[in-house]
Amino acid sequence: MTKSMHKPIFSILATFTLIACGGGGDASSPAGGGGGSQPTSYTVSTSAGTGGSISPSSARVTSGNTTSFTVTPASNYGIDAVTGCGGSLNGSTYRTGSITANCTVTASFVELPSYQVTAAVDRWGSVNPTATTVYEGNTTSFTIAPDPNMRIKSVEGCGGTLSDLVYTTGPINADCHVSVSIEEDLVSVNVEIVDGREGGAFLPGEDVTIKKYRGETFRLDFGLVDEFWQVSTVEGCPLDAIVPREGEPPRVDVFVGPINEDCVAKVTLTPPEDTNFNVAVPVAALNGTHNAPAEGVKYGASVTIDLAAIGPRDLTEWAVRPLNLVAASRCESAEWNGSSVTLHDVNGQCEVWAKFTAAGEYYFADPVLQQEFRDTWDL
Repeated sequence: MTKSMHKPIFSILATFTLIACGGGGDASSPAGGGGGSQPTSYTVSTSAGTGGSISPSSARVTSGNTTSFTVTPASNYGIDAVTGCGGSLNGSTYRTGSITANCTVTASFVELPSYQVTAAVDRWGSVNPTATTVYEGNTTSFTIAPDPNMRIKSVEGCGGTLSDLVYTTGPINADCHVSVSIEEDLVSVNVEIVDGREGGAFLPGEDVTIKKYRGETFRLDFGLVDEFWQVSTVEGCPLDAIVPREGEPPRVDVFVGPINEDCVAKVTLTPPEDTNFNVAVPVAALNGTHNAPAEGVKYGASVTIDLAAIGPRDLTEWAVRPLNLVAASRCESAEWNGSSVTLHDVNGQCEVWAKFTAAGEYYFADPVLQQEFRDTWDL
């Protein structure tokens, strides 16, 4: 009786133990229970036609998400169309719509139109190439070669820019032409005597602008009132050499250069250091006499010369004449008073000329004509 009562109690305990330990579950379920299913994903493939590519070539996308691809045309091609997967193109990026199934993005490309770009130089140089074919939206370049001593004046056409000797067009969208203008590569040199102006002059004159090719060294010609003055300094332009020139009147060659930009040569003339000497005063008096001192006049001094006729003649012509162009301004400062003349700042570069004539006297430069005239008129 007692043994039969213990058996049911053991069965109840065993059943309780199995339930408490979770026994009887599926073996493929995740341990611990309660796990959900994995998210669904889809494959987005691509297809690129001739003339371009798409990257990446495919993508795995979780359901409901989007993805993007880069569409790249080959050289001289453009994007024609990109379709598939409910997307849209922005520039070169194609973004899909929400992905809910496997799908394919397809891109097609089209060859760009081409245009003719020509170039020409007006003179004194060349351009290379003279013509080229350019696909739409691209640029091209031309190399310009001016002749020696020439430079580029301007380049116009095709919306381009010049860098040194290379002209690069803007994006080409139609046939167009590049025009190149070449000019002489000249620099300007002016001369200014800043000190000692009374001692000489720049020939042909300070108001003259000299044009020379860039990089040249060239000569400036200075005339001096006498051999005692000299060109002492030259500033403002590169100085190469100062070379006195032999001959009459005294001249000095000033070589400047190489000249690579416009400049003003500022020149200083220096007077003689020692003026304790005499200079001759040449006088020519036709049919007359003069009292010019035979020993000359002290350098830089003044002198008055009296002129007198030989016989019953009158002073009919007179002048103080420069012996060279440099002395012209000094000779003009002479003062006449009746039959006398006063020379100021004597330096030997002016001569006094006078002519005395009587009634009926005529003079010719050619002595033969002079005699024929006298014989004809029985003079």
